[in-house]
Amino acid sequence: MRSTPRAVLLACALGAALPATAAAAPADVTIPAAARQDCTARILGARPGVWSERIVAPGTGSLTLTLRGSTRDDWDLALFDAVDGARVASSAGFGAREVVQATMREGAQVVVQACRRSGRDRTIALHRGWVALDDAALRPARAVPSLVRVALRGRDAVARLEALGLDVTHDVRRGSAAVLLHSDADRQALARTGLASVPVVGDLAAHAFRARSQDRARARAAQAGSVLPTGRTTYRTYEDYQRELKELTEAHPGLVRPRAIRTRTFQGRELQAVEIAQDVGRRDDGRPVFLLNAMHHAREWPGPEGVMEFAHDLVGGFGKDPRISRILRDVRVVVMPLTNADGFIVSRNAPDIDPDAQTDVGALYQTATGVVLLGGSLSYKRKNCNPVGVTTSVPTLLPCEFSIGVDNNRNYAASWGGPGASTNPNDQTFRGSAPFSEPETRAFRELFSQLNATMMITTHNVAALVLRPPGLRSQGLAPDEPQLKQLGDAMAAAAGYTSQYGWELYDTTGTTDDWSYSASGGFGYTVEMGPADGVFHGSYQRHVVDQYRGAGNVSGKGLREAYLLAAEAARNPAWTSRIAGRAPAGRTLRIVKEFRTPTAPVCGNTEPLPGRVLEDGAPTDCVAPGATLQVPERFEMTTVVPASGEFEWWVNPSTRPFVAKAGGTEVWKLTCEQDGAVRQAADVLVARGETAQLELPCGGTLPAKAARKPTRGLRVSFGTVRPARERARIPLRLRGGSLRSVRLRILERRGNRVLGEARAARVTGSRVLVVRLRRAARLVAGRTYRLVLTARRDKGSTVRVTRAVRVRR
Repeated sequence: MRSTPRAVLLACALGAALPATAAAAPADVTIPAAARQDCTARILGARPGVWSERIVAPGTGSLTLTLRGSTRDDWDLALFDAVDGARVASSAGFGAREVVQATMREGAQVVVQACRRSGRDRTIALHRGWVALDDAALRPARAVPSLVRVALRGRDAVARLEALGLDVTHDVRRGSAAVLLHSDADRQALARTGLASVPVVGDLAAHAFRARSQDRARARAAQAGSVLPTGRTTYRTYEDYQRELKELTEAHPGLVRPRAIRTRTFQGRELQAVEIAQDVGRRDDGRPVFLLNAMHHAREWPGPEGVMEFAHDLVGGFGKDPRISRILRDVRVVVMPLTNADGFIVSRNAPDIDPDAQTDVGALYQTATGVVLLGGSLSYKRKNCNPVGVTTSVPTLLPCEFSIGVDNNRNYAASWGGPGASTNPNDQTFRGSAPFSEPETRAFRELFSQLNATMMITTHNVAALVLRPPGLRSQGLAPDEPQLKQLGDAMAAAAGYTSQYGWELYDTTGTTDDWSYSASGGFGYTVEMGPADGVFHGSYQRHVVDQYRGAGNVSGKGLREAYLLAAEAARNPAWTSRIAGRAPAGRTLRIVKEFRTPTAPVCGNTEPLPGRVLEDGAPTDCVAPGATLQVPERFEMTTVVPASGEFEWWVNPSTRPFVAKAGGTEVWKLTCEQDGAVRQAADVLVARGETAQLELPCGGTLPAKAARKPTRGLRVSFGTVRPARERARIPLRLRGGSLRSVRLRILERRGNRVLGEARAARVTGSRVLVVRLRRAARLVAGRTYRLVLTARRDKGSTVRVTRAVRVRR
């Protein structure tokens, strides 16, 4: 195989570079009193809630420190340079299991600082590990990464480029692809293909340095922040994400809470997620969930920026913005900004090297995408920190800079092992050794499998696309293609992006959205942030601010509007399912489904055979496909019956989409429990758009049905419908009451095609609703259409009114 020489080189070199590893016996750290303070900004000295110690490096190597406390407590950990006080590394998760790592030269000194912020434990263990490194391994030649646009020829052109180990970005258009070249070896490999290429950015490191310098200068000149909710003008660090997530939960306890994820990253870090909703701590409601995720790939800095700004938008808008308030009343929003936290720390901490400065300071951290010895730039590291068989004795101690890594977004079970991912560890799309072999993907599965996530978006960059399943062209259309396309088109229009199938970018297997959709039935998308001609971390204004708030034709919309549309769609009754009925108050309802996710026929090799000529049209992406694996999965969610005894639980269909497409059915296994004991069990078969009605005595007595105010006293009438370009004005008149959460849709006379929609928080008396028509939709004078109004009365009962209307000029 082509990877053999590199693998041998790597093993030999690391054998010399890592002559010794050591893990000292854990030492106890005792802090008598807790104090809520920032442990990661600076050295705090002797004060309540703080413990510190000075460490001198015994040689050149990597130091790893790990706190092993309870998840119920909150401790933080940080390393600072003992000479100038600069922060070297820090970890400030929600619990007391923190990890910091730093590469040091012999004699260097650092201050270790631990802070006890809350909790009962006064003493926890601090584990220390050391990996010795050879000085020669820290002085590789500096590489110059560049970006080129390559003309594509043949149906397998992208696969052939990736098979050569070239880094094909997500910016793939008809006839060309943007390729990131990390070294002269990459440039020579591209030249041998004979494919024409045009330079886009000659030196990405210099380009990024100048872009961020311009961001800082722009902020100073304006003496103000950006239009983002936080006003930010620069990319966040790992410490920024941790601090802001913790501040949101502490400042808004009734609105934001942490979502615990037990599974840690490869290096042992906590993956943080928070849930945002009105009365977020309530257990007695069955609201659906919108899960917004980012940072599967370490170098894609803009993605988590948009996720964090959306979290701030929701928190800041609750109680002030009617639309946001309605979303947080009806939907639970879970945000998970950093999936590949280990890799992001390495990518984000790679120093800005001034291209005009005559210095090689920081060259160590600027010399690898996979492994230092293989060349490249760590700013553009894509994969996680798995050494991939380089060492198995102390994997968490090995510096991430020396790890080849796995592409987390090729490691999910759905279609894993097929074309669209690589079997070569040196390639950027390396799929890993098995489905869910990586802790980061297992952590995402752990979180997802406990949520009623009827909507999931994972954010990447940089191509200005909204991608919907499937990612593999041979799979055909998704069973819910019309609905997936409808929402995908709406989100893309709001952001100024292109809506398309995942495979239209290029074939991919083992991706997040394909797995989440096929395993749960909840809608899943990949959003590729723009701009279409952007780079991975260029100007913050253009790559984050303009994308989130919109610019040009979509000014004031952008990703913010796209995410709001997705949050609202999470509760669309036609796209989800519900389990509703009566049960004794306080009972716990649990639904479970165990199933097996099929992989693709596992390709033994997804690159050319040795010596094979790469001719146009020659299939190079799957050699000798083998057996299909069946990956066991389990989804389990709970809710509590409210005091009224009547529950409504928004869930996904019980039958997975591709199982239903094949004519099969699956059920939710529901149990009704009291004090941990099962009192009643039932199989629930519910399809998309349906509500399963249940009566569950659960070993007790059913509550009386609540008396509902009749709706016959409310009369709804519509006036003359008149179209005007992309809108239609529809007069609405109510008699005998008022309505809230009003949704008015205009449809064709027959069929379910929605032509336009209007919403209003509340309607009393007479009001004109302006329906915004969807792209390419128009109303023809003299033709009859259907108006469908859904709303709620003040007491909570649902109102649905359908009328046939004729459009007037």
